[in-house]
Amino acid sequence: MSWPIAGIAFVALALVIIYLRGYLIPGTPTLTQRYVPQPVLNWFGKQPAVPAEDDSTLEPNPDGNASVESILESFVVECEDVDDLCLEESFRADWREEMARLRRTDGGTARLASELGVEPARLETETTENRFAVAVDGTQVARWNSQPAYLADIAAIVVLGERDDDWATLEEAERSRTLATLRSFLEHCPACDQPLAAADESERFCCGGEQTLTLQCEACEVAVFRTTHA
Repeated sequence: MSWPIAGIAFVALALVIIYLRGYLIPGTPTLTQRYVPQPVLNWFGKQPAVPAEDDSTLEPNPDGNASVESILESFVVECEDVDDLCLEESFRADWREEMARLRRTDGGTARLASELGVEPARLETETTENRFAVAVDGTQVARWNSQPAYLADIAAIVVLGERDDDWATLEEAERSRTLATLRSFLEHCPACDQPLAAADESERFCCGGEQTLTLQCEACEVAVFRTTHA
């Protein structure tokens, strides 16, 4: 049975309640850090550098069912050579291989259509400077901040579905949060396989402002992961 994917990355950016850990941004004196739910950091004795506005949605699922944290527990590990968190090696390899397969074939169209429960011919895509949108019969049902971000999420859906039975039990918002968190671990562009670069697009004013952090593919000139933090 398929699950609704509408707004998967758009919802992810709005709902993923995550913390900074890990990337060194060239030209700045501070570390921006990967966005990982606090319960995951707790497993490794880590603390967030800067808290998100509200971490209330990250409490463990009280009924004991699968949660974002329980899914990530299987695939996020401590790095061997640096004080950071990394993807478990076999998961990282499978995810990257699936992204490569999607690049060689239909770009994820068949899998996305299956998730939506429609025929591939009914899907339409639109790419703009800061958006990759998917429509069914002319009605937009999902959007990402870029086509590479879309490829990453579709590939992750495939791999998570094969490796973790609990994935199918998550609510849509939890799936979106999981996918967005995983995307923060990407090192290569899902579309062209070139290295990604971290960037700080923050707008700072005298009385404060928002911090926008991205993972960008300079070759494709798009962001694969973007989040804004007050």
